Amino acid sequence: SWGAIASTTIVCVKIEPVFFRYTSLSLSTLFLWGGLWSSPGKASAASPACFPLLFDSLEANLVVRKVLVPVVAKEFNFREEVMNSFADHVRRENYIIFIRSFTPYYGSLPHKPKPNNIKDVTLKTGEYAGLVGWLTKDAPKLTTKVGAEFELSLPVNGHILLRHKQSLTYVSSDIDLQGVFELNERGDIERINTNAYPFWSSSFMTALPKEVRGYILHGANDDYLTPDGKPKRHPQDDEYFYAIDARGQFYYVPTVSSLRTVYKTLGLDWPYEKTN
Repeated sequence: SWGAIASTTIVCVKIEPVFFRYTSLSLSTLFLWGGLWSSPGKASAASPACFPLLFDSLEANLVVRKVLVPVVAKEFNFREEVMNSFADHVRRENYIIFIRSFTPYYGSLPHKPKPNNIKDVTLKTGEYAGLVGWLTKDAPKLTTKVGAEFELSLPVNGHILLRHKQSLTYVSSDIDLQGVFELNERGDIERINTNAYPFWSSSFMTALPKEVRGYILHGANDDYLTPDGKPKRHPQDDEYFYAIDARGQFYYVPTVSSLRTVYKTLGLDWPYEKTN
């Protein structure tokens, strides 16, 4: 049958330039017609290799933009070989990773990643953007307990910065995961609970490049829930995102609306439906 033929990798690859070049984003039509869609939200068990075409179609419809590793490395202020290793690792593990907008510090390296107990104090603009700190005028308001390893600097160009006592290096923003998913052998996309211990001891986390692993300090935003399962934090209008697909390809996702479209296209649950 056509469905059986279309579920092979070869036909999948050949369909893509014909279908996606001339039509809008009507992916369910293709997969239902071609026998590649097994159920809403899941790629067919017969053709997991077809899954990447979804990201290709999202790019064709200007929802996401493919980004090369040198650009991502500059954005994250990591060496290119680190970002290449990160992408290769995601590909080997067959994961799909979403990362919330990251504000790196472009000064001298290395920096210490932000400690877990320090919340919402990464400077967003100015010469110290990406570092944990405060405007000097806000110093009287400081009540944050910075822990035994860290201290507050003396005023520096109108700022008070957090620094590591032993190395005297400043403290950089961490990498905030938005959502983590796995493309399993059946071709199904499964959400990974990043707040569960098995994630932190998994081969995915333990084999990450140490430079990246050191900056992932907590679970993904999607998994940050109240006891009754509601999101504690919603994506903000000024945030952008990066996606890494199961091929290890980076994509820039410019808005919350774009991210929602990506989730819906991949058949993923969007837990912020009431406000975004």
